[in-house]
Amino acid sequence: MKVECTDCCYCMSCPQEIKIVPILQLYNNIYMYNSLKDSRKFYKHLLNQEKDADKCVECGICEAAYPQKLSIIQHLKEAHKIMAN
Repeated sequence: MKVECTDCCYCMSCPQEIKIVPILQLYNNIYMYNSLKDSRKFYKHLLNQEKDADKCVECGICEAAYPQKLSIIQHLKEAHKIMAN
């Protein structure tokens, strides 16, 4: 796993309505299942809905709510960089 997300969804209180957990799952799938093409395909749907990682304003609400202190903002940036192409 690239990101140790536990799917607890505490981070999903994003004021920008970014689909954080699904994005991190797609990002993990790239590394766990070598599924870059499929992850990009599904990420495109989030781009079209404007719920993608690029909408992050780095407010930190997601990180404050997440109990394991995961660097969600940084992982979202990395995920977007790889999947938005």
